[in-house]
Amino acid sequence: METEAIPVAPGIFFVFKNRDAEQRFLLGRQRSQRNVLRLSHRPISPSEPKLSRNEKKYLAYKHLVDPLWQKTLELGRLPDKSEIDSLIEITEAFGSISKAIRFTLDNNDGALFEQAQQSKIEDLITYFALQTFSKRKPYKHLEAGLQRDIKAFFGDYQNAIETARSILFKISNAELIAEACQHATEQGLGFLDEGEALHLHTSMVQELPALLRIYIGCATILYGDIEQTDLIKIHIQSGKLSLMRYDDFENQPIPRLIERVKINLREQTFELYEYGEEFEPTNLYLKSRFINEQYPRYAEQLNFDEQLQALNLFFDLQKVGPSGGFWTPSYKAWIGQCPNLGPPWVHRRDWLVRPPAL
Repeated sequence: METEAIPVAPGIFFVFKNRDAEQRFLLGRQRSQRNVLRLSHRPISPSEPKLSRNEKKYLAYKHLVDPLWQKTLELGRLPDKSEIDSLIEITEAFGSISKAIRFTLDNNDGALFEQAQQSKIEDLITYFALQTFSKRKPYKHLEAGLQRDIKAFFGDYQNAIETARSILFKISNAELIAEACQHATEQGLGFLDEGEALHLHTSMVQELPALLRIYIGCATILYGDIEQTDLIKIHIQSGKLSLMRYDDFENQPIPRLIERVKINLREQTFELYEYGEEFEPTNLYLKSRFINEQYPRYAEQLNFDEQLQALNLFFDLQKVGPSGGFWTPSYKAWIGQCPNLGPPWVHRRDWLVRPPAL
């Protein structure tokens, strides 16, 4: 059986023996975290006076309705019988699956379901756009859940392919890339260097508009999985993408760059730079610009960055800032002893040369 190797890192490939497992892996790469399972039904206490009939029914079958709602949000569409847990118990409680689904939709947030639908459509568009670069699989060989997705969101396979391909061809349009980057920052995703690039943490990629996800996805075909990197830089005009990996990005208030990959989509090449001996590591300042409130310890990092900016230092923190060698060893040791990035670790300019006593 012919199968294609899937790049997951430079020089590392996955080969799947099972077609369905391969499709689930590839589709899972594009699954947006916006479909995080959330319940939007208002809390109801059994002791509330004058509960409505619907509220009483919800309380009685909450253990069945909530998982069904979660599954509906996860799929972004109405679930098939084969996708529902506790099928027999739900049928006995509501009379039929269709009645149970209707009750679930009526007693939850319809707007949230619409968001889940749109999110799933973008997931699928990204998936099918990137499948353009591999041998197209016949519809009958697609995983059953993917076949149901196609029918629910596109009507048929050909329409799904054409919709995805039309968006794929737009990634060369710098104006559309710029608009998508602007929209992303308006949604709290990353930092926009106006007209130049969008910088963001890799955990946000699946929240981006489909056009940018496809742009990044094309880079993964050349390079491999981006999950081992920390920051992504989408170059708006040049058709390039940069991937940066830092030393302990999550825990360091000013992480140090240790690896950078620049991918040229137009030339289909990439360059790898390792920092330490040949290239001096650079520091990442104002880290809070590239993450958001969903990232661990975001509030602490934001507070840290605000205090650093308030110093009005003689270098531009918005750009590169001082190199790693700028900080004295004792000063760096003092930073490392500050728990949770606070209390405030800098107050005076002269501490940049002579740190306070520990």
